[in-house]
Formats: sequence, C-alpha cells, structure tokens
Amino acid sequence: MDLNHLIRIKTPKISHFLLIMLFIIQPISSLSAKTTEIENSHIKQVMLQSKITHQSYALSIYTPNQPAPKKGFPILYLLDGHLTFPLAQKIADNLINENQIKPIIIVGIDYTEQSQWINLRAQDYTPPHNTTITNDPFIKGEANGGGAPLFLSFINKELKPFIEQNFHVNPKQQAIFGHSYGGLFTLYTRFTQPDSFQYYYAASPSIWWDNKVIMQTVDQFMRNTSPSSSIPKFIISVGSLEQTAPDNSPNERKQKLIKRKQVNNATVLANQLNSATPDKLLTAFIIFPDQNHGTVIPLAIEQALMHFFKKSH
Repeated sequence: MDLNHLIRIKTPKISHFLLIMLFIIQPISSLSAKTTEIENSHIKQVMLQSKITHQSYALSIYTPNQPAPKKGFPILYLLDGHLTFPLAQKIADNLINENQIKPIIIVGIDYTEQSQWINLRAQDYTPPHNTTITNDPFIKGEANGGGAPLFLSFINKELKPFIEQNFHVNPKQQAIFGHSYGGLFTLYTRFTQPDSFQYYYAASPSIWWDNKVIMQTVDQFMRNTSPSSSIPKFIISVGSLEQTAPDNSPNERKQKLIKRKQVNNATVLANQLNSATPDKLLTAFIIFPDQNHGTVIPLAIEQALMHFFKKSH
C-alpha cells in the first residue's frame, strides 16, 4: 500500500442509499440461527444467538451474483450493520459491476433489539475500563461498557465459523470496518488480536473514550509485537470537521467536540504507529476534507472497499 497518496485524500461525495426489504424466513444451518432472505436478491438476514456474550445478533449478509473463486470470496465484516450495511452493499454492487473490486461477501453485524442499540454497542465495542472511568465527563450511562474482549471472542469463535460453514470464504482475505465506537473496537482488535483479520479500517475512532484507555493497549502492543512477514493492512480515517460544530450548535455540543479531539487523537495515533519500524506496522491515515462525524461514513466505506479489494487488471 502506498501511504503517501492516502494522506488527506479528497474523495467525491457519495449519496446515501435506502434499501426497502421484504423478508421470507428460511433455515440456513443446524446452528441456532434463523434466516430472513430478501426476495429476488443476494441478501440474507440471520439472527444468531451468542453463548459468549449472551446477546442475539442480527446479521445482514450480501453474496455476489456469481460462482465463488477457488479459494473463496474475500469478506468484509461491518459493525453497526443497520447503518453501514445498506451503504456498503450498494457501493460494493456498483464497484463490482464496474469491475473495480473483486466480488466479496459483506456481513453487517447488528442487534435484534434495535431499541437497545446504543447501550449494546457501548457494551460490545469498548475496551476494558480504565480505573479513572468515573472521571470521564463524556461517558454517561455506560458503566457496563468494556465488553470488547467478549465481543471479539464471539466474532472469532462463533460468528466466523458460522459464516465459513455456510459461505465459501477466503480466510486469508478478511476485513473489518468500524466507525466511531466501532472504530474503537477495530483498534482494540488490531492491537490485541492482530491475526483476526488481514485488513482493518478504523473510521473516526472514539479514541477519547474512558480517558483514552485504548492508548494503553497501543503502548503494550508496540512493546510486545515482534516483526512479522504478514502485516495486516491498516487504515485510520477521520473527517476534518469532527472537532468543530456549526455556529448555531448548542454550546455544550461545541465544547464536547472540542474536548473529544477526534482529529487530533487520530493524527497522534497514526503518527505514533508510523514511527515504529515498518516491519511492525503499516498504517495509512486519511483526513476527509469538509466532512463531519456522520458524513465520513460512505466515504470511508468506499475507501475500505477500494483499498482492500481492488481488482488487478
């Protein structure tokens, strides 16, 4: 990956897409799961009960409209699936049809209890707590966070085997994409179990969470990781406007954005990682001009698809 041309890339805006889904329930495997298949499409929805986290997950699964290659399809796992999956599926469809990326499988991970989405993601996507959590003014109602180790165990020990049992997947071409808290979880995975995926994309990661406890994981990773011949591709991105709010925004929101230091934190982390020997880390850092915390999502998804799964011509 050429790092130089990834810094401060300007990317055309992508319009948001809405998919209207009609469901027909069908079985998928002997595992405790229930499948919902969209009529006349290559999208399935699966409800999967985890014995590790004791949560029920709603999976949206997109498969290409063609036979799998001999080694299986590359695969992209998305956090916050109800937000990211419709975008990724539509963008990937267009890029595959234009012969720009390889045909891939996409798995959006979400919750069956959508009304509890905010609390459940705060539990699953956040690292173990710092002892100073009570001093963090930005965490409200998240005393039960810190569930990233269990959620990562669910992905590696339950979700991946389930997907590989039911779909032809290339285990050497697996990517994860997370935004915000999802980006924080992507960092946590990269630094604690780097062999989980070959490609990592942390979009607008919430590095500020719990007094930047994730940085302890980074420090430990950089001390203990030995050079490896199989270095995962790793991209961190952020919108240039994530530390600023419109003039008409409430003062509380302005202060929150300033104190969370989304752009500064991402920049510092990327610089720290790239200061390590190239044998250990290869981190691309992207700042999307004129984009905020929400508008970066489709741009980041397109970047992930293009840089991880670009087709060789």
